[in-house]
Amino acid sequence: MELYDQIRKISLIFFVVLGLAHFVAGMLYVQGYYLPGSGLANRVLFIPLLLSLFSYLYAGAKYNQMKDREGSGAGGTAATLYMIVGIVVILGMIALEFLLPDAQTPLL
Repeated sequence: MELYDQIRKISLIFFVVLGLAHFVAGMLYVQGYYLPGSGLANRVLFIPLLLSLFSYLYAGAKYNQMKDREGSGAGGTAATLYMIVGIVVILGMIALEFLLPDAQTPLL
């Protein structure tokens, strides 16, 4: 259980750092500053951002599931719900990124 808690904390840090870098790169690209580098960084940081989000969701769901099982003997419904919502959000973001590419204003 402690392992999932540590993974959750580390992946949250990665998610925040990668999310801020992705956001800043997108803003620089939209404003026209340093176009080659900011456009490349915006596209490259998208997949690691999703991977860190998925690892955070998975570790958090497993941690909560194990914590629920320790306390009451039941658990798993909340973790399953979190995972389903997380997978739908991630697949939606990937679909938007690849189905609606726009070089002038990147969506993500």
